[in-house]
Amino acid sequence: MKGDLSRKLIKPFDLLSFSGMCQICHSNPADNESGFVCRPCKRNTQPIRSPWCEICGLPQKNQHARHKTCIDCNTTEYNFSKARSLFMAKDLPQEIIHRFKYNQHEFYQSLFKEWLALSLELDLNQQPEAIIPIPLHGVKKRERGFNQVETIARILSSHTNIRIEENLLRRVKMTDSQTHLSRSKRISNVRNAFICTRQILKGCYLLVDDVMTTGSTANACAKALLDNGASSIEVLTITRGIPC
Repeated sequence: MKGDLSRKLIKPFDLLSFSGMCQICHSNPADNESGFVCRPCKRNTQPIRSPWCEICGLPQKNQHARHKTCIDCNTTEYNFSKARSLFMAKDLPQEIIHRFKYNQHEFYQSLFKEWLALSLELDLNQQPEAIIPIPLHGVKKRERGFNQVETIARILSSHTNIRIEENLLRRVKMTDSQTHLSRSKRISNVRNAFICTRQILKGCYLLVDDVMTTGSTANACAKALLDNGASSIEVLTITRGIPC
């Protein structure tokens, strides 16, 4: 409740403080419609384009490689059928996600809407049964005041007219931050961390998150959904980190 009130108070002051100025370079004009990011700064991204690993979506350097999957996917069995990300986790997208997550600046939603429109160009199922944001643990959500992934999922839902299921998944295990963990520790960290709250209809469901690195979190969520009726799971994230 306190977090929700804080966000309502922050927004008007954001608009007054940031009006007319890019919040990245602090040099060029920008407005609320642009997410207060100027055109030159918006170009500071590294979009992920084909060829990519057919499973995890990691960019493939060799366009003529014999294998359609990366080394990790050749040795790892994922519960999701494919994962795709819009940008590499660096430069502007990484900075925006960090600011949105920890500073709760709502004006960045305009930029997310612009970016999420690019998901229509990906080889994902464009008519999934529902969009499902990866949940935060209740304690962490109360501390932060909101779940930034739910906001991203709502923007995607309004853009695509696909329903969103915000309470279908629940995080029942308080996990350590995945940021500095190895692949094996990430997998064990989120094992049995999520439950699906009810049986669901067969079909393809789209998991949404802000960033994916090894795919362990998405994999744990996908297992919970498959165990409760889903036929297949696809994953969409704004950014993609390089696995350690």
